[in-house]
Amino acid sequence: MFKQLSWIVSLAALTTVLGVATAGATNAPPVSVSLKGTQTVVDEAAGTSEMHGSLIGLWQITKFVPRYASASQFVGTGKELFDGCLDSNGNGTCDPKDPAGTLKMTFMYWASFDPATGALIHGNCVHPIDNGTGSFKHASGVVFMEDTPVDGEVVTTYTGTLDYQAPKSGQAMGHHRTLASASKSSAGHGGGCGAA
Repeated sequence: MFKQLSWIVSLAALTTVLGVATAGATNAPPVSVSLKGTQTVVDEAAGTSEMHGSLIGLWQITKFVPRYASASQFVGTGKELFDGCLDSNGNGTCDPKDPAGTLKMTFMYWASFDPATGALIHGNCVHPIDNGTGSFKHASGVVFMEDTPVDGEVVTTYTGTLDYQAPKSGQAMGHHRTLASASKSSAGHGGGCGAA
């Protein structure tokens, strides 16, 4: 447990250092935003989920490597891509003025299970932001997710921090995507921090 916490603290420190170094490469000061919301699975086999709350968009696991598995414990690592926006006005949609683009992340997932039934007891993951595109071109930060069983489903919540360069006045915010099809597909599905 101590090694795991040390690894997470090291990642957080590295993310902070990288964020400061990246911020110095541009003229505008970075904007730092607290993140909070939920994630629902769109297609578990494909590793796709939909983000709600501070982040609106599609979350894609692009690489997943199991690192340890037993009847009661599991650990995995991988890479992910978020494509969407930061819902700056809190209306639940990606508007033209919302910062938008992609975020590339690495992650580590760990979970505990009931060895008798295989049911999830609890799951957590940490997602340091490596880089991005669009409004998130010089982004840094971290997203923490938590999987909790609720009435036979898995509910995934997230918190975190996103640091990015705000565009100059009159500058485009980045590309946007529509999630109408993803929203229809995700109905009735729970979240999945470690879904792959």
